Amino acid sequence: MPFQKGNRLNPEKIRAIATAILVFSLPTLVPGLGWLRSIMPLPVYYVLNVHGRRQGTEIVLWALAGTGTAALLAGAFPGFFFSLSLIPVGYILAGTGEKQSPLLTRASKATVYLALVWLLLAFLFGAVNKINPHQEIVQSIEQGVAETIALYKESGQFDAEAMETISAFMERLQGHMVRLFPALLLTSILCTVWLTLLLGQWLFKKRATGHNAGEDLQAWRLPDLLVWPVILAGFALLAPNARLNDFGLNLGFVLLIAYLTQGLAIVATLMRRWALPKLFRVALYVFLFLEVYGLVIVAALGLADVWLDLRNRKAREEAG
Repeated sequence: MPFQKGNRLNPEKIRAIATAILVFSLPTLVPGLGWLRSIMPLPVYYVLNVHGRRQGTEIVLWALAGTGTAALLAGAFPGFFFSLSLIPVGYILAGTGEKQSPLLTRASKATVYLALVWLLLAFLFGAVNKINPHQEIVQSIEQGVAETIALYKESGQFDAEAMETISAFMERLQGHMVRLFPALLLTSILCTVWLTLLLGQWLFKKRATGHNAGEDLQAWRLPDLLVWPVILAGFALLAPNARLNDFGLNLGFVLLIAYLTQGLAIVATLMRRWALPKLFRVALYVFLFLEVYGLVIVAALGLADVWLDLRNRKAREEAG
């Protein structure tokens, strides 16, 4: 039993179970915190690396049992059932055995797994309820935009000309969200996987557990062959065909986020190498995430690394 350590209670495992229950429960039980599902694989990833496969699984199962009971009592079990699809992500990223597969391989497997499972759940949900999930999502986007415009009108703070501008902007935004929905779904999966790795490695260092997940994220590098889809996306955007344009737009957006992760790894490596003050690093990260063009520049830096090999090149220059 995970609560026992010999004849005594095991406070470390009790804390781990309580923490996992908290992380699992917030997006499941608290309205408006559904976005926190993106960190649900984190406790799994962490405890499997720190406590090992067997004891880590015990902690995860106890935490799921506690959260499931609370969700059942609160009438939120459907949300909890959907959240279960995220738990295997932590297992895939943690890997198994001494000869773990490369971090990029595990991240790719986790991304493919989650994409397939969510598509399957959407298909089953649509079949059971006899609806088109994509159409339902489009309608919910349209309804959300319409309600937002109505709230602006009811506030009485905007004249007719301002309301016309707001309405036109919201309708354009709605059109972009519908066009980019496949990319938005896939990038949410990418961000879930990346956030789990990022926060997990930060916790390992912060708590000085002596454990790690193998490779350092600052060495993160995408396959060089991924540059060909970038070229394909460019040609699709230039093609005189609306469907090809939408395909290129979605593919380009996903690749932008993918290369953003590599660009951030380069930025982190260079800042550590130059021994920049921690406050300056935090300020730079805040600026990059608040400024859209900053993110695009970082993603371009990640793409340029395919040819320039910025991290190793800089190291070789300093060594020479």
